[in-house]
Amino acid sequence: GNFEAHGRMLASASLGGWLAAAHEGHSMAHVIGSRFHLPHGRACAYAAPAMLEFIAPAAPAKVKKVGLILGAEFSGTENSEEIGAKTSAAYRNFVYNTLGLEPLNVRGADIEELAGEVVREPLAALCPRVVNHESALAMLKGIFV
Repeated sequence: GNFEAHGRMLASASLGGWLAAAHEGHSMAHVIGSRFHLPHGRACAYAAPAMLEFIAPAAPAKVKKVGLILGAEFSGTENSEEIGAKTSAAYRNFVYNTLGLEPLNVRGADIEELAGEVVREPLAALCPRVVNHESALAMLKGIFV
């Protein structure tokens, strides 16, 4: 097998728990996993990039550490949004290109309804940023192709 990919995946999974903000990724994963019958880990993989961008303003150092582990390059002058974008891009590259996960291609999903479910999901309350309908909608739009 690909030991480097496995090692990065294990590090990413561990960091998901380390990030005090990974709860929002789990909220989205619970909603999309139950709606589209996806295993929880796969649903988390789809949710993570949008979650990383969302929480970067609240936890830029932690999000940057995830990005570094995933191979993102930083100049040191990035603001929190740029850190989130670079880390999200590195994560997407890792799961889609290194691990071979196919993008989530769901046509006709009622994203407005899903956003409401994400906001009501209990773990959303633990996120270091307020998760409202608008922010949940934006994150979900980042998941679906």
